[in-house]
This record gives sequence, structure tokens and C-alpha cells, in this order.
Amino acid sequence: MLSAAARDRIYLAFLAIHIPATLLVVLFAARDDPLLQNANAAMFAWFQSFIILEVLFQVPVFFLGVRGLWKRDASIWPLLAIYGASSSTTTFACLATVLTMPGIKTEHLVKLLASYVPFFLVPLAMAVDYGMRLTLLTLHFCSMEHQKLVWPGHKLVCGLDRASPYTPPSLTNEEATYLTSIADSCRSESNDSDGQALWECWRKCLAMRPDSGKGKLTWGHMLEILASAKDGTYKKLIKACQKPETVPDPDRARALITYARAIIFLSKRLSNPREAKRNPNMSVTDWAAYVSVILQTGHSALGVQAISRALLSSTLHHVTVFATIN
Repeated sequence: MLSAAARDRIYLAFLAIHIPATLLVVLFAARDDPLLQNANAAMFAWFQSFIILEVLFQVPVFFLGVRGLWKRDASIWPLLAIYGASSSTTTFACLATVLTMPGIKTEHLVKLLASYVPFFLVPLAMAVDYGMRLTLLTLHFCSMEHQKLVWPGHKLVCGLDRASPYTPPSLTNEEATYLTSIADSCRSESNDSDGQALWECWRKCLAMRPDSGKGKLTWGHMLEILASAKDGTYKKLIKACQKPETVPDPDRARALITYARAIIFLSKRLSNPREAKRNPNMSVTDWAAYVSVILQTGHSALGVQAISRALLSSTLHHVTVFATIN
């Protein structure tokens, strides 16, 4: 599946192309379109209302949407979700009418479908996509516990314009050095039952991936698998974690840093469980790493515990939504 950033670029191109297309349709009725030919007929009053809706609502959304997506502004998501639902609904009505209208030749019908179907599917995808993103923000970004703590100023503090995914800090030199030092080694023996359970689940999860290879699973190879990178590239991945601005896709950079920090966290958890186990002073980056391990392993019992503790800690605001988008 394409990343959110890639989908946004497709939507941006669609909206930009849609501006001249819509204006041309509104200003110059197409000769081959039976709906436009009969637009002034009384029985097609519904179609006239769709054109008015397109001019008054959808055309302004095109400009606002292009501007918002270009700036990667999450506050445009609700408007684009509404536009997608509106546009796909009106286009579906036009499709249904064209398909049931008598006297249309097959070649003519194929041309009509080629012009209507893309303008139905893309807005529908936008409605579903942005609707799901808004649902994730509602369910994960701001928990009910958090809303109660900061209400009534919640919307002012945590509005959608501020609800961008948490961006983790790049790996420090100390973290990069540690990750490099363990890259060629496997896990250390540990008596920590939770840490062992996490390791076993994660190992099995990674082993099912087609690029997992054979033999012992080293920490460096883990990072390569999680990043969908080639074998032997973990040093480049570590450098990318130190300079995330060199990674073209911001979502990939965020995920890569979290995976690297998750490996560091799990390695330390296994080598020194007393220090790492359920530390109440864990930072937001540590919690993000822990939840990332949980989500990769599917360890439900530990997952509920980790996420619930994250929600009750000072990291309410970022951890679950950040781990979810990865």
C-alpha cells in the first residue's frame, strides 16, 4: 500500500487537474454527454443542482485542497473527506443515469465511463482515506483521559492543525554507536520473562517475512527487514536515522527511527531487564519504541499493558498515534 505522503501527492495532482476540467465542463457543455445535452430539461433538475454544487462548493475546495496538500496541512483533511463523499455521490448518480439511459451506443458508453469512473473512484478513495485518518486521530491522538485533563481548552491546544504525527528526534551519536556495536550480534540470554516473550514473538513475526533470510537473526538484519532494505545496508540505515532529512519520505524516516530505537530498547531490555523494565520515567521516544515492538509482535497482553501505561503517563499525546501510523 502507498504511504500517506504518496497518496496525498496523487490527490494533489487530481485536484489540480480537476480545476480546468470542471471549469470547461461548466462553461462548455460537451456534445457527447447526454446529461449535459438535457441539463435544462425539468426532469434533470437534480443534475442542475449538482452543477451549482460543483461551482459553489467543489471548485473552491480544489484550490483550498491543493494549497493544503502542498503545505502538508492536516487541517485540510476534514474538508477533503467531505468533498470526497460529496463528489463521489454526485458522480455515482450520473453513472447510474448514463448506464440506464436507452439509445446509447457501446462505443459512446465506453467513452462516457472512461470520463466518469476516475472522477468517482478517486474522490471515493479520498473520502475513505481521510475519514480513516480522522478516525485514527480521534481514537488515538487524544485519549478521553487526556481530554478530561486539559478540557475546556482541548480543541484550542490539540486542534487538527496541531495534530501532526509525532516526529522523533534523530538518533544520538551514543545511540548510533550502541546500535552499530550490536548490529552483528544476536540477542543475549536473559531471565526476564516479558523481554523473552517480546523477543520470541518479534523473531517469529520477522521470520515470516519473505526477505528475512536464513540463519541467526541479528539486530542489524532486523533493522534491514523492518525497513524493507537490502542485506548489509544497516550502516546506511543507522546514518539515515542520524540525518532523517536525507530520507525523501518523512513517514519512512519516522518509522525507520522508531524501528532503530525499538531494537535498542529491546536489546537493553534483554541485557539489563532491571533497568529497562517498566521504567515510569520513560521518555516519549522510549514509549514509541516499546509500542512499536508490541505492534510488530502482536503480543496482546503486553500490548494492552504498554499502551495503557503510555496513555496514563505524560506521553499521552503522541505515542499511540505515532506507533499506529507505522
